[in-house]
Amino acid sequence: MLPNFLICGASKSGTTTLQEVLCTHPDIFMPKKKRANGREIHFFNNDKNFAKGIEWYEKQFEGWNGEKAIGEKTPSYLCTPCVPERIHKFLPDVKLIFILRHPVDRAYSEYWMKRRNGIEDREFEDAYMDYVDEGKYSVHLMRYKKYFSDDQMLIIILKELKERPLDVYRRIFRFLGVDENFIPPNFDKKHYKGGVARSRMLSKLHKFIRYELELPTLAEAINLINIKGQMVEFLFGKEAKSYPPMNPDIRRKLIEFYKPYNEELKSMYPHLDIRHWGE
Repeated sequence: MLPNFLICGASKSGTTTLQEVLCTHPDIFMPKKKRANGREIHFFNNDKNFAKGIEWYEKQFEGWNGEKAIGEKTPSYLCTPCVPERIHKFLPDVKLIFILRHPVDRAYSEYWMKRRNGIEDREFEDAYMDYVDEGKYSVHLMRYKKYFSDDQMLIIILKELKERPLDVYRRIFRFLGVDENFIPPNFDKKHYKGGVARSRMLSKLHKFIRYELELPTLAEAINLINIKGQMVEFLFGKEAKSYPPMNPDIRRKLIEFYKPYNEELKSMYPHLDIRHWGE
């Protein structure tokens, strides 16, 4: 069975939490198989996977048991130029969900994720222009509008999801054609925020485990060798530091950089409340 909805992004914008919530709905099915990158299939944006064909993609949804809505989450679908056309070729009637976060905060969060994983060594002041592309939301969504109608695309602002989660989840359920009166368990749960590894050595270890051993997290590897809670806490647990605030000058530069893209997004979707993106 092929999916009838996709969560297409943006990365570092709450898509994993959304997937976890949707999976609690009895009328929604999403693959639970763990991969090196979590549950993300990366079919339409990964040439190697795409070359395996639609039959391979369909096999990723084994376990479907008649649920009305069938979907998957791959956030990088948003900003990969070839993806909208590829999706339309195989899933012309699919419904698409996008969660958009303040683009400056999204870029900073992605940077610190890569620092934490040992992928990025530079200071943000030297690296920030390498993290701005995904936040050009109007550019990416315009590509989707070439192939899909507005009725097929649901755009959620992360701030609204945080402030009024139940209202937003009901809107998503209605969009997917499932029971909108279902109340997800722990729908307002505060989810883990990524911290900064306690040392560069641990960060490098995390990188090796994730990308060489193909395990999603350092914590999972620790669990596999049966080292319990105290070690996990020491590495990435309760006392792990949140990343530091952004340099105010860099933040102002990025807000100015994104201003024309945000204005274009607002003209495309006047109902979106993105006033806080100017701060």
